Amino acid sequence: MRPFYHPQSADISLVGVLYALGDPVRLQIVQRLAQIGELTCSDLDCSVAKSTMSHHFKILRESGLVLTRKEGTQHINTLRSADLDRLYPGLLAVVLRSPVTTE
Repeated sequence: MRPFYHPQSADISLVGVLYALGDPVRLQIVQRLAQIGELTCSDLDCSVAKSTMSHHFKILRESGLVLTRKEGTQHINTLRSADLDRLYPGLLAVVLRSPVTTE
């Protein structure tokens, strides 16, 4: 298996972050990670197919919102809060206060 792609902090773009947060499932994932800290993909029950969850995590990783590391058979996900707060101060706080809607 290939290693996961994570952009360097300097390569995280506001457009990419906002795109990733524009989906209700991904927003819910980010909010849960902020509350709990680290989660495996299976810890998140978003009522979507496993392949769909994998796609959402790929977008979150590639946008710079999430770091994923492999431990055994598990993928452990962590929100890149420090990087995001340094690059876009206050953005994450506003996003985390937002209600998740399915519109």
